Amino acid sequence: MPSAFLKGTHDLQLKDDYNPTLNIQLDKDTSAFVRGIVIDESGKVIEGAHVSIVGYGPEGVTTKQDGNFALAAHAAEGEQVQLHVERDGFGAVNQWHPAGDEPATVVLRRK
Repeated sequence: MPSAFLKGTHDLQLKDDYNPTLNIQLDKDTSAFVRGIVIDESGKVIEGAHVSIVGYGPEGVTTKQDGNFALAAHAAEGEQVQLHVERDGFGAVNQWHPAGDEPATVVLRRK
């Protein structure tokens, strides 16, 4: 059920019972990543910004010279996650973004 962000499989061989009962344990898919870039209002990349997923702050990353980041989303492909981005001299930003291949652009504004 992709729309429920769940996954699970079980192999079944039909032998003499053509109406078997089967329970499939579905687990939350948490395999996606989120990536993107942090910029200021003028479009200049921001080095040294701390980017994390809300609820997973200790796993956050710091942007390098190019302003890019990539981190585990703890979510399924397409599931919305909330990014938290902060850097000294700028106001912190919380921004929703889907996990997966679509890159996020986070704009920080100077204080």
